Amino acid sequence: MASAFVACGKDAAAPEPDEPGDPTAIAGTWTYFEQIGNTQIQITCYDNGTIALSQNAHDLTGTVNQYGSCDGPGGSADNSGTGSMTGNVGAATVRFAMGGCDYRGDLFNTPRDSSAGTVSCTVDLGAPYGKKTFTGTWLAIKGTEALPPTVSGNITIPAGDTVLVTGETVRITYTASDDWKLHWVGYRIGAPANVRDSVEFKGTTLNDTVQFVVPASWEGASTVTLFARDAFDHYTEFTPGHFRALDAVRRPYQTQSLGARAVDLVYDATRNVIYFAEPDSARVAVLSLASFTLGTPIPVPMPASGSFTMGIDIVPGGDTVVVALPGTQRLALLDRLAGTVDTIHIAGPDFLDNVRVTSSRKALVYGSGSGGGYSFYGIWEYDLTTATTTRRTDVGIGGNVFTAAPFERSPDQSKVVLLDKGTSCGYVYNAGSGSFSSCSTFAFSPSALPIGTTTGDKWLIGGVLLDGSLAPYDTVPGIGLDDNVGMAPDGSAAYRPTAYGYDKISLPSGAVLERVRVTLPVTRITVLPEGTRLFLWSDAGGTSPYRTTSRATVLTP
Repeated sequence: MASAFVACGKDAAAPEPDEPGDPTAIAGTWTYFEQIGNTQIQITCYDNGTIALSQNAHDLTGTVNQYGSCDGPGGSADNSGTGSMTGNVGAATVRFAMGGCDYRGDLFNTPRDSSAGTVSCTVDLGAPYGKKTFTGTWLAIKGTEALPPTVSGNITIPAGDTVLVTGETVRITYTASDDWKLHWVGYRIGAPANVRDSVEFKGTTLNDTVQFVVPASWEGASTVTLFARDAFDHYTEFTPGHFRALDAVRRPYQTQSLGARAVDLVYDATRNVIYFAEPDSARVAVLSLASFTLGTPIPVPMPASGSFTMGIDIVPGGDTVVVALPGTQRLALLDRLAGTVDTIHIAGPDFLDNVRVTSSRKALVYGSGSGGGYSFYGIWEYDLTTATTTRRTDVGIGGNVFTAAPFERSPDQSKVVLLDKGTSCGYVYNAGSGSFSSCSTFAFSPSALPIGTTTGDKWLIGGVLLDGSLAPYDTVPGIGLDDNVGMAPDGSAAYRPTAYGYDKISLPSGAVLERVRVTLPVTRITVLPEGTRLFLWSDAGGTSPYRTTSRATVLTP
């Protein structure tokens, strides 16, 4: 291949008339770009350079500095060089010749500072090609174009989160500039948003902001790309990042660090406070929901323990809190009127783990004992009225139950459910009759806690719905066997923890009524007895089925 600029020949032709109209002043340095080629022999040349123009009325002369190359089947050849040009200018058109090529084009803007058109060259390539005609297009701008455009920007979403939810606004702010002149500036937002736009702009700097109200269809991560193209067709793009959208809503909540690990809690409706069992610190923390502040913690007489079980409950009427002290044989009684802490000894078990108090003022204590060379677990009943202790032998196998058995009561304290993995049985304690039901066999997970309606007429264990006698009557789609969900006191809905917060699920259909974004981890949900507030557990640690929390987070659904 031969150099088109320095070795092409232009066929002789008679002088052409002046371009129409009064000549426009265009003297000065221009920067140009061209692409020319011949499809028959598959050669294309890409050139750019500067032309220093002088003008005398219609007539133009100048010197040219060109840089470029030609690509074809035989490889690539340099097409750079220097030379001269002659031409003619009118009111809005221009023609000139340089390097054996004829250029014709239009002039744009007022004053005239850009031009574009067509080019035709006759090039003698020698054997085996001979003379060939190359055609193409060119554009030029007045001035020296040294650099491509620059573009930068950022993405802004509402403060306090890393995702947006449906209906929130994302803002994209960007700046584009060029050393001579911009042409187009715009943005692309990739899938799933799939939005793009650009604006024609002829200045040197553009600052702009676009904003979008996020629809549900944008759920997922969308990458943002900003781009700019200058008048010389140089292109630049910049990716400030991506934003993530979630088809969900937000609900108001308050959160407070507990400063310790809590393994169980109970709500005191009389004082509107929550008590937290904190074995690591051998204390009970007190959180006022009215002010959402922590009061003075209540020490309990036990050694600090890494236990995941330190059951806590409240006596009907709300004046006494009962705590099963792990590693001991004692219950702590916290008198909320007198502000005192007493203990009672539970004869029979070696160690206590959990406690649930019934509406009949019985404290059902879960613990472990030993005898005859083996260890066993069971339920002991302490009567808070008569101060007597009885081991319950009407559960498990002769009273023996499996360790870490899920053990929960209904909000009105009339029912208590025990799930015994050892016998694959569920048992219901009825405060009215003072007795446990016979074994109810159904597929349940030992990792899910039983959650009851206000009166215990329905229970939700993982994704299984049961009646008051633990007879299963439905399976809820979307709730796993191990999910520690909360349930509305009337049994109409469940609240299932998710990676983004929680889902409110209709019972028993499993339809998702609402997805709620919470910026804190949610591993378990407890519905407070009145049903208008949710307590969100924050930690995943614990021996199944137990979960802990190092934060107190209360949300209004």
